[in-house]
Amino acid sequence: MQSLHQAIQAIGVDDSGALAEPSLAKAEERFRAVYGSNKMVTTSSARGQFIQSLAEQDALVAAGALAYFIGLGVLVTPKGIEGALVAVQFASGAMPFAEVERKSLVALREDWSKSYADLADQLTERRQRFDGFLDEARSRHGRQEAAWGETMKKAELELATITESVSEKCMTPGFTHASRLN
Repeated sequence: MQSLHQAIQAIGVDDSGALAEPSLAKAEERFRAVYGSNKMVTTSSARGQFIQSLAEQDALVAAGALAYFIGLGVLVTPKGIEGALVAVQFASGAMPFAEVERKSLVALREDWSKSYADLADQLTERRQRFDGFLDEARSRHGRQEAAWGETMKKAELELATITESVSEKCMTPGFTHASRLN
């Protein structure tokens, strides 16, 4: 088995801890290979639930089963061999695993319910923020519309005053076209 340092070098991490671009692709390729080969065990999978149920009874047997599932082979201890045998039975379907499947489905439903609830909360929060923005925009529009109306009324009054003043000057005796130039 590799040392931690050898494993890090194989992945391609530089001294700063950053992944080198070609090594990132290599790491992604290795991850896909492991995931695609069905050697990955997640807590919400049937295998993960099975491992957890074994761990509740005996952690060493669970470790043996996990080692078998992820392709490490058989741990050469009595508990490791027992775990590998139980894993073989589970994988072949020789062992009834309805309870494990039920737990797996319950875990999956809980994960999706939590994800759905989180998304619903985010959507509600965004809707409330949007409604607040919309209310502010409507309020601002109302104020601007009122200010525009007041400005127009003042302009109309000023225009009427100017028009009236010009009309009065034009009606005064002695007003001629030539007197307008002075």
